[in-house]
Amino acid sequence: MQPAEQLHIGIMSGTSLDGIDIAVCSFSEPRQVRLLGALYIPMDARLREQLLALCSPGDDELRRSALAGMAWARSVADGIRQVLQQLGIDGSRVSSIGSHGQTVRHHPDLGFSLQIGAPALLAELTGIPTLFWGVLWTAIGLVACWFAVRRWLRRA
Repeated sequence: MQPAEQLHIGIMSGTSLDGIDIAVCSFSEPRQVRLLGALYIPMDARLREQLLALCSPGDDELRRSALAGMAWARSVADGIRQVLQQLGIDGSRVSSIGSHGQTVRHHPDLGFSLQIGAPALLAELTGIPTLFWGVLWTAIGLVACWFAVRRWLRRA
Protein backbone atom coordinates (compact mmCIF):
# COMPACT_ATOMS: atom_id res chain seq x y z
CA MET A 1 0.00 0.00 0.00
CA GLN A 2 1.33 3.43 -0.94
CA PRO A 3 1.69 5.95 1.89
CA ALA A 4 -0.69 8.40 0.19
CA GLU A 5 -3.48 5.82 -0.01
CA GLN A 6 -6.48 6.35 2.24
CA LEU A 7 -9.36 3.98 2.86
CA HIS A 8 -12.88 5.35 3.17
CA ILE A 9 -16.27 3.70 3.59
CA GLY A 10 -19.41 4.96 1.87
CA ILE A 11 -22.90 4.10 3.08
CA MET A 12 -26.06 4.31 0.97
CA SER A 13 -29.61 3.53 1.94
CA GLY A 14 -32.48 4.85 -0.08
CA THR A 15 -36.12 5.63 0.37
CA SER A 16 -37.07 2.18 -0.96
CA LEU A 17 -35.97 0.89 2.47
CA ASP A 18 -34.91 -2.42 0.93
CA GLY A 19 -31.41 -2.40 2.33
CA ILE A 20 -28.10 -0.71 3.04
CA ASP A 21 -25.10 -0.69 0.69
CA ILE A 22 -21.59 -0.40 2.09
CA ALA A 23 -18.58 0.30 -0.14
CA VAL A 24 -14.92 0.26 0.92
CA CYS A 25 -12.76 2.37 -1.37
CA SER A 26 -9.12 3.28 -1.68
CA PHE A 27 -8.24 6.86 -2.63
CA SER A 28 -4.75 7.76 -3.74
CA GLU A 29 -2.97 10.41 -5.80
CA PRO A 30 -3.33 11.33 -8.55
CA ARG A 31 -7.10 10.99 -8.04
CA GLN A 32 -7.15 7.23 -8.17
CA VAL A 33 -10.23 5.56 -6.71
CA ARG A 34 -10.57 1.79 -6.34
CA LEU A 35 -13.49 -0.17 -5.00
CA LEU A 36 -11.97 -2.73 -2.66
CA GLY A 37 -15.22 -4.41 -1.68
CA ALA A 38 -18.90 -3.93 -1.03
CA LEU A 39 -21.68 -5.44 1.00
CA TYR A 40 -25.46 -5.24 0.73
CA ILE A 41 -27.45 -5.72 3.94
CA PRO A 42 -31.17 -6.35 3.53
CA MET A 43 -33.15 -3.97 5.75
CA ASP A 44 -34.29 -5.64 8.95
CA ALA A 45 -38.10 -5.98 8.80
CA ARG A 46 -38.69 -4.26 12.14
CA LEU A 47 -36.35 -1.38 11.29
CA ARG A 48 -38.01 -1.04 7.89
CA GLU A 49 -41.41 -0.71 9.59
CA GLN A 50 -40.05 1.92 11.98
CA LEU A 51 -38.52 3.93 9.13
CA LEU A 52 -41.61 3.62 6.96
CA ALA A 53 -43.77 4.90 9.82
CA LEU A 54 -41.52 7.97 10.09
CA CYS A 55 -42.15 8.87 6.45
CA SER A 56 -45.57 10.20 7.47
CA PRO A 57 -46.62 12.42 10.38
CA GLY A 58 -47.41 10.58 13.61
CA ASP A 59 -47.21 10.58 17.37
CA ASP A 60 -43.92 10.92 19.24
CA GLU A 61 -41.88 11.39 16.03
CA LEU A 62 -38.78 12.81 17.71
CA ARG A 63 -38.36 9.85 20.06
CA ARG A 64 -39.19 7.32 17.35
CA SER A 65 -36.76 8.91 14.89
CA ALA A 66 -33.95 8.89 17.47
CA LEU A 67 -34.54 5.20 18.24
CA ALA A 68 -34.78 4.27 14.56
CA GLY A 69 -31.62 6.27 13.80
CA MET A 70 -29.72 4.37 16.48
CA ALA A 71 -31.02 1.02 15.18
CA TRP A 72 -29.95 2.06 11.65
CA ALA A 73 -26.46 2.96 12.94
CA ARG A 74 -26.13 -0.40 14.70
CA SER A 75 -27.11 -2.22 11.53
CA VAL A 76 -24.58 -0.23 9.51
CA ALA A 77 -21.84 -0.85 12.10
CA ASP A 78 -22.50 -4.61 11.91
CA GLY A 79 -22.24 -4.45 8.12
CA ILE A 80 -19.00 -2.47 8.27
CA ARG A 81 -17.48 -5.08 10.59
CA GLN A 82 -18.58 -7.83 8.17
CA VAL A 83 -17.15 -6.25 5.03
CA LEU A 84 -13.87 -5.27 6.70
CA GLN A 85 -13.50 -8.82 8.01
CA GLN A 86 -14.19 -10.24 4.53
CA LEU A 87 -11.51 -7.95 3.09
CA GLY A 88 -9.00 -8.59 5.89
CA ILE A 89 -8.83 -4.87 6.70
CA ASP A 90 -8.47 -3.61 10.26
CA GLY A 91 -10.85 -0.75 11.04
CA SER A 92 -7.94 1.36 12.29
CA ARG A 93 -6.78 1.68 8.66
CA VAL A 94 -10.02 3.37 7.59
CA SER A 95 -9.89 7.17 7.53
CA SER A 96 -13.61 7.86 7.51
CA ILE A 97 -17.16 6.72 7.00
CA GLY A 98 -19.35 8.92 4.79
CA SER A 99 -23.12 8.73 4.88
CA HIS A 100 -26.17 10.86 4.23
CA GLY A 101 -28.07 8.71 6.73
CA GLN A 102 -31.54 7.38 6.10
CA THR A 103 -34.02 9.77 4.52
CA VAL A 104 -37.36 9.75 6.30
CA ARG A 105 -38.84 12.94 4.83
CA HIS A 106 -37.91 14.58 1.54
CA HIS A 107 -39.67 17.79 0.54
CA PRO A 108 -37.45 19.84 -1.78
CA ASP A 109 -40.54 21.86 -2.72
CA LEU A 110 -40.60 23.08 0.90
CA GLY A 111 -36.81 23.39 1.09
CA PHE A 112 -36.01 20.49 3.39
CA SER A 113 -35.04 16.86 3.60
CA LEU A 114 -34.69 14.97 6.86
CA GLN A 115 -32.12 12.24 7.37
CA ILE A 116 -31.56 10.21 10.52
CA GLY A 117 -28.73 7.86 11.36
CA ALA A 118 -26.98 8.57 14.68
CA PRO A 119 -23.52 9.34 13.23
CA ALA A 120 -21.93 9.74 16.67
CA LEU A 121 -23.12 6.26 17.61
CA LEU A 122 -21.83 4.84 14.31
CA ALA A 123 -18.42 6.43 14.99
CA GLU A 124 -18.41 5.02 18.53
CA LEU A 125 -19.39 1.51 17.43
CA THR A 126 -16.81 1.35 14.64
CA GLY A 127 -14.02 3.54 16.02
CA ILE A 128 -13.99 5.34 12.65
CA PRO A 129 -14.65 9.09 12.20
CA THR A 130 -18.06 9.50 10.58
CA LEU A 131 -19.11 12.28 8.21
CA PHE A 132 -22.85 12.77 8.01
CA TRP A 133 -23.64 14.99 5.07
CA GLY A 134 -27.43 14.69 4.77
CA VAL A 135 -28.05 18.19 6.10
CA LEU A 136 -25.11 19.69 4.19
CA TRP A 137 -26.20 17.97 0.98
CA THR A 138 -29.63 19.57 1.31
CA ALA A 139 -28.26 22.95 2.34
CA ILE A 140 -25.89 23.43 -0.59
CA GLY A 141 -27.82 21.38 -3.09
CA LEU A 142 -27.14 18.23 -5.03
CA VAL A 143 -25.66 20.10 -8.01
CA ALA A 144 -23.10 21.88 -5.84
CA CYS A 145 -21.99 18.56 -4.33
CA TRP A 146 -21.48 17.01 -7.75
CA PHE A 147 -19.46 20.05 -8.87
CA ALA A 148 -17.22 19.62 -5.81
CA VAL A 149 -16.64 15.94 -6.64
CA ARG A 150 -15.93 16.72 -10.30
CA ARG A 151 -13.51 19.48 -9.31
CA TRP A 152 -11.62 17.09 -7.01
CA LEU A 153 -11.39 14.46 -9.76
CA ARG A 154 -10.08 16.99 -12.32
CA ARG A 155 -7.49 18.71 -10.12
CA ALA A 156 -4.04 18.86 -11.71
